[in-house]
Amino acid sequence: MQVTTKAIIFSAIKYGDTSLIVKAFTASDGIKSYLLRGVLSSKKGKLKTAYFQPLTQLEIVANHKNKGSLETLKEAKVFYHYQ
Repeated sequence: MQVTTKAIIFSAIKYGDTSLIVKAFTASDGIKSYLLRGVLSSKKGKLKTAYFQPLTQLEIVANHKNKGSLETLKEAKVFYHYQ
């Protein structure tokens, strides 16, 4: 099921050479974990590594399977810019 929601990033852990596991609090489903494959090696993509720093507020489009496993992100954009 594809979901568009706001999220606050809690942590990002490097997984392998090119991937991240991100824990975020989402407005629709609470705390969720996402696997971002290839985000560390991608120079041209919708997902930037800098988006996944702790306490960043994002608007995300994700695929939720609701099986208790890692979910996947389709796209993310910064919702609130800190100054």
